[in-house]
Amino acid sequence: MELKMNIGMVLLAMTVSCGGGLYTNLAEKTPLPDSSAPNEVQITKNAFIFGSDFPADIAIPDIENMRDTAFVVTSTNPSGVIAVDLTANPLSVSTEFAGLVAPSGSGYPSSLHIMSENRAFLLTSSHIIDFNPSTGTVNKKLPLGFLVELQNPLPISDNSYSVSSIVPSYPASVVTADSKLYITTSNYINPLAPASASPGTVLVFDILDAEPFIKIRTYIVTTGYNPSGLTLLPDGKIAVTNSGVSDLIDASSYPKTEASIDIIDPSKNNIIANIELGIAGLSFQEMAVTKDGKRGFIGSIAYGEMYEVDFENYSAIHDHSFPIAVTNGESAYLSAQVLNFDGSFLFVSSFNDSTVYPIDIKSSPPKVLGGYFSPEPFILGYESGVTEENPSGTVTGAGPIAIRKFAAENPGPDLFVLTGFPGTIVAINTNYDGLNNLSENPPPPTEPPEEPPAPDDLAPPPEANLPEDMPPPENTELPKPDPKCTGFAEAVIDAKISSGGGLNFNKLPGVVLGAPEPIKGNTSGTSGGTTSGALSLGNGGSIILDMGECEIIDGEGPDFIVFENAFFIIKPGDPTADYLQMAIDDPASVDVFAEPAEVSASEDGVNFFSFECNPDMPKTAVGGTDFYAGLQSGCAGITPTLYGRDFFIPGLENGAGGDAFDLADIGIEKARYIKITSAGSYKKPADPLNPGNGKIGFDLDTVSVVNGEK
Repeated sequence: MELKMNIGMVLLAMTVSCGGGLYTNLAEKTPLPDSSAPNEVQITKNAFIFGSDFPADIAIPDIENMRDTAFVVTSTNPSGVIAVDLTANPLSVSTEFAGLVAPSGSGYPSSLHIMSENRAFLLTSSHIIDFNPSTGTVNKKLPLGFLVELQNPLPISDNSYSVSSIVPSYPASVVTADSKLYITTSNYINPLAPASASPGTVLVFDILDAEPFIKIRTYIVTTGYNPSGLTLLPDGKIAVTNSGVSDLIDASSYPKTEASIDIIDPSKNNIIANIELGIAGLSFQEMAVTKDGKRGFIGSIAYGEMYEVDFENYSAIHDHSFPIAVTNGESAYLSAQVLNFDGSFLFVSSFNDSTVYPIDIKSSPPKVLGGYFSPEPFILGYESGVTEENPSGTVTGAGPIAIRKFAAENPGPDLFVLTGFPGTIVAINTNYDGLNNLSENPPPPTEPPEEPPAPDDLAPPPEANLPEDMPPPENTELPKPDPKCTGFAEAVIDAKISSGGGLNFNKLPGVVLGAPEPIKGNTSGTSGGTTSGALSLGNGGSIILDMGECEIIDGEGPDFIVFENAFFIIKPGDPTADYLQMAIDDPASVDVFAEPAEVSASEDGVNFFSFECNPDMPKTAVGGTDFYAGLQSGCAGITPTLYGRDFFIPGLENGAGGDAFDLADIGIEKARYIKITSAGSYKKPADPLNPGNGKIGFDLDTVSVVNGEK
């Protein structure tokens, strides 16, 4: 299964067939119509065909020189971003923009944000990729598997227990604001029924013009579960969609927790308001927001409803108790929503129906299938089920949707929708000329559609309130026990102490096993860290550790952490109480006492693969290492230990400190053995069995497994 649109769409897509390959049937792409009469909606179903069955996202930037290009996120061959020229007939790959071929080992692409002609951000299942959409050049590939230590324990979605820390997972959406990058992570514990999730998070990064390009700044814990879509509002604030946790049963979604919209103020990076929408199961895509920023719209993945919020007063106009009924109460997975170029009509895509519904938002309340367009929805494909027209029985789907800005100035299709099977762009020419032309081109007379039932008469499907003891549906696979594990090194295979090292050699193996020991020098005015819990290898010395039953695997983000006793160097005149804050605000100004080492990993204990390490990074005048420069070295022994603390410092993204490593960087999938070799030349001590008590070289505390499997 290769769809990674977001957690909800991934689950829905598990019920349909998937495939892959390069662009297919290019000769069968449907040419766009040359012209049409006013009010006649023209739908071109195979305007562009992908090898990826489920393209994950589409963006048509409202940016000069980019308004005629669609950037589409695909997950298979080629994985990355494909730029499509919307002025070509038929649509074709852009010759002006290169898009992106995702780097190896960067996860499944899911969400895209384009900031300018030369700067864009692709979110994957495990990384954020900073790239140039014009040239395809990658600036940065940054893993997202950080450990977030919460200030207070918070309950998981089913209230069965509370968590004190979170490893952010299931990245969903990305947006930029105020020179910062924001990423939602839904943090599912079990995405299958019965679904459960840890509290949601929004990761915040600084955007820089040169190396390191993006660096972690802080994180925000959302008020609701499963934060998904991010929407930049006209006033510069950010709306976070808390979709809520849902069970997926037989391709239908059953919401379990409240849904809401958080409002983030980027100037302070905090939540200033929350808009409750009930147990609604909100769409994972960006909200549709009017140009004045006063109103926003979002659909439901469970009930075939749209909801409307008031961004002036931070309140709900239409919530789950008083919705805008799109499919008359029938269950429908409303995938995405977008407003047309003048903000008068809302277009909503339904995955289950393979249909786009136009909604006139000038009406009060908004009127579905009314106004300028015909009373029929825009049918793009087939619902699930074998028919003569659809012999495969697979739902075509209608997913992410985008509007071509200033379409009135650019004749041709103005609405573009991604379908799921096969993966295509459907181009729709609504032939809408704008509000000023409505009187000149009135729609043909039609019978008024039936009024939707009153809110009190709208009932969710009976399956929506499933009894707790209800047996799982037939053919539904029960969740299997989770084989994943975390832990620390369990044994020492070999230790070669070099001359000048040997401190705590007599305490082996226990001194390098178990949890790391926080360093006193991190938070006080002392000039050094504690050494009672570390083994000094000496220059060129080495050690091989066995991780035991919890073998390291290549998972999302960093897979293991090496802890040394590096510590911050307190400079004369620096307020020691504010030193950690200095590291957060300006890590390049902070010095550490670092003793670097090369790290290698092996599955069999014989063949080791080394991470690239440059121990000769620039040193400071006082003999330490420029903290941020040292982080780029690829070595261990650079980052102080903050295990068990609640800090989120660049380089200490996991909250624990230490130096994190990703097996994907060395091209292996599993590792049971970790070898650490201190920088410098090895010199055999006079007595290898009693090498002395020196403090020279790398001082190993422990190795921690982040992604492990029993």
